[in-house]
Amino acid sequence: MSVSPLLVIIGAPLLGVLALLFRVPGRLVALGSTGLMCVGALWAAACMPAAGGMQYRQGFDWLEAGGIRVTMGLGVDGFSLPFVILTCVVALAAVLATPRNMPRAAEFYACLLLIAAGAAGSFLATDLVFLYIFHELALVPTFLGIGIWGDGPRRVFVTFQTVVYLMAGSMVLLAGILGLLWALRAASGVAVVSTDLVALRDLAAAHAPGMAAQRWVFGFLLIGFGTLVGLFPFHTWAPRAYAVAPAPIAMLHAGVLKKFGIYGLIRVGLAVLPSGADAWREWLLVLLLGNILVIGWAAVQQKQLNDMLGYSSVMHMGYLFLGVAAGTNLGLTGVALLSVGHGLSIAGLFAVSGMVLERSGTLAMGQLGGIASRLPTLGFAFSVLGLASIGLPGLANFAGEISILFGSWGAHGDLSWGPMPALSWGVVAAAFGLILSAVYMLRATKAVFFGPGGSVEVEAGPIPMAWRASVFILIGCLLVVGMAPAGLSMAASSGLAEWLGGVAR
Repeated sequence: MSVSPLLVIIGAPLLGVLALLFRVPGRLVALGSTGLMCVGALWAAACMPAAGGMQYRQGFDWLEAGGIRVTMGLGVDGFSLPFVILTCVVALAAVLATPRNMPRAAEFYACLLLIAAGAAGSFLATDLVFLYIFHELALVPTFLGIGIWGDGPRRVFVTFQTVVYLMAGSMVLLAGILGLLWALRAASGVAVVSTDLVALRDLAAAHAPGMAAQRWVFGFLLIGFGTLVGLFPFHTWAPRAYAVAPAPIAMLHAGVLKKFGIYGLIRVGLAVLPSGADAWREWLLVLLLGNILVIGWAAVQQKQLNDMLGYSSVMHMGYLFLGVAAGTNLGLTGVALLSVGHGLSIAGLFAVSGMVLERSGTLAMGQLGGIASRLPTLGFAFSVLGLASIGLPGLANFAGEISILFGSWGAHGDLSWGPMPALSWGVVAAAFGLILSAVYMLRATKAVFFGPGGSVEVEAGPIPMAWRASVFILIGCLLVVGMAPAGLSMAASSGLAEWLGGVAR
């Protein structure tokens, strides 16, 4: 197997974990590993051809049993590239944002590197089984990170709740994967079904399972992937987990790992089970409206900064699901762009909230105030990241949101609610959701950073340069993608057109 940027992206953090076993300085190893991941991502992006298609494909047959052939394969196309770049950038930012006095630092950095490796592997895997395995690899250190280094008395309960929800979601997803393989085997009559994603897509195109099979298999995939993302009403684990998790863990999970469910639903569900997706479209629209409206309203009610950010993160998943429900090339391209924008902005916001907690000892918005007058870097960073989160033009989130809204308006006109197509009502609700997000984000910005001084003392010493680098890397990427989104947009659009063929309209 020749050296490729994909091996650098996955191998660097895994080798970093191995180096930590030999007591090499943890921060140095983590910075070097995530830096190499970024080099690999830039290498892959620079060599990505405009024509699209899966690049750097490498793999071998790993296991054959029970009529199923599993291949260990890696590859990247224009659709997965934005998610890979997001993973590498946020991983580096999370390491830089980790306090130097972190207890049991080597173990903590090992958790960060394993999450990064698992997330990158899930976006690079060209095999359905390994797509699942890589995500599970990332979940275990996430649980450990919350349970060991989490903050507050809720830590143990929240860790238990997160484990139960995500393991339940993973089991439902596994049932959907097995159901998909059996349905394809029954429809095609072949003796052995390969779990290679390209082979599955081509087999489904030639021998599509019946409507009943597609409906129930896609339902399992939707619930499984949806639980991992925080789809309403399977979302209650997420805001609490992010509120308790240490900032670097929250940055990686909310910013990167939660995008796995959206990515998998598009990569597998829409490509292999298009009729099943059609059957569930109206239900998906109802559920995503819960994300946008119900969870958006819950975010307005929060009194703790991290709780508000957690609900905000889950609320914005509704916009991504709107693009999935539309199924158009423009809408799905917007999903890729908004995934990058949301991942960068929410990671930066959690980094800022982590520094606020470190300097004040609390995240109660009623006790904080006027922090920007003493720590202007925090006020500036939170303001820019908050504006990105609510879709300010010129920042990456806006390009993704506008693509989703345009790609969803009028889509699937045969599915109507009253005088308008159902998806158009989703666009109207999404526009109202932007108002909700502006309310809770601007109110938090004023209360914590620009309002009158709070009742707690805030330490006003210099902000560490590593932390500044972390946040300004994220802000810089938001500006680059927001001002010039064409590069990622064209890559995602061509990758989707090649992968989905006639499915995306």
